[in-house]
Amino acid sequence: MALSALAVENLTRRRVLNTRGVLNAMLVFVPLAVISDWMGLSGAFVFTCAGLACVPLSYWLGQSTEALGTRLGSVSGGLLNATFGNAAELIISIFALRQGLFVVVRTALIGSILGQLLLVLGTSILLAGFKHGTLRFSRPLVQVNFTLMVIALAAIGLPSILLAASSEETLAGASALTPVLSVMLIVIYGLAVLFSLRGQPHEDDDGSGPSWKVSKAMLILVGSTSGIIMVSELLVGSVAPLIEETDVSEVFLGLILIPIFSNVVDHIVAITVALKNKMDLSLTISVGSAAQVACLVLPIIVLVSYAMGQPMGLIFEPIELVALGLGLAMMVPVLLDGSSNWMEGTQLLTCYVILDTVLWAF
Repeated sequence: MALSALAVENLTRRRVLNTRGVLNAMLVFVPLAVISDWMGLSGAFVFTCAGLACVPLSYWLGQSTEALGTRLGSVSGGLLNATFGNAAELIISIFALRQGLFVVVRTALIGSILGQLLLVLGTSILLAGFKHGTLRFSRPLVQVNFTLMVIALAAIGLPSILLAASSEETLAGASALTPVLSVMLIVIYGLAVLFSLRGQPHEDDDGSGPSWKVSKAMLILVGSTSGIIMVSELLVGSVAPLIEETDVSEVFLGLILIPIFSNVVDHIVAITVALKNKMDLSLTISVGSAAQVACLVLPIIVLVSYAMGQPMGLIFEPIELVALGLGLAMMVPVLLDGSSNWMEGTQLLTCYVILDTVLWAF
């Protein structure tokens, strides 16, 4: 019953994603982002270059953690993969917090979760269903991840509901409770990762990462992480000029564009393995990544915001909570019988479009 999307995804990425040449070519966007920002070019151009630069850097970050995970063993390697799995999204969010872009941070987290649950999974089921007919998968494989997201929704939703009382005592209580809830989410996610790693057999042919020396893996890990930090700062710094130039909203940037830039490699992997009728792996990647964002990335960002003196809190708008709840509810029919088809994929995609449209409009 594997839980960590990154632990499973990194073990198979080399074989299912044969686009290394394209990704290497996309590294040109790293210097392009730096040069365009230095030259004072338009915010839209800098944002696009920086966002595209995140794609290959995220890929090489995943490759380095996979190689180190192979050297460290299944448990330590799995925890390493889980830690660095959404590094790009985490780093972008931290830079956005520094600039007070709370709407961008909040909507980017929501967009990432909804994107994995509805867009990626829906596309995977739709395309695989057309190709293979009825799709079957192991229900226990995704139930732990689903339960984790329900717990995260409770941790997010209850303080938001209490805040509706809007009394000073309630505000103080919610502020004090937020760090505690964040730590609880991180702990339960860590325990779930350990549970899944200890309960999941690791076959040698599926568990071999790149045959790199530790020094090479560490060098690429440091280099790719440094690159992501640099382009993330450029991306966030271009948000204000981009909004001024194009009138695009912070919600649109956070809800759609930033999650796509930071997770596109994972999306391609999930869809690719689904087309090969490996639905257990596809579901683990998509649903597991959503659980990781909800129970690891989100609470870490909240704790970082408190440490920075700009507490974000676990307070979301009612429409955002409804969107997350509906996203989870749409998963129930998929989980009920351990099978799916192209029509269910179409329904997931339709729900994604509806929710994103409403969130963008309001």
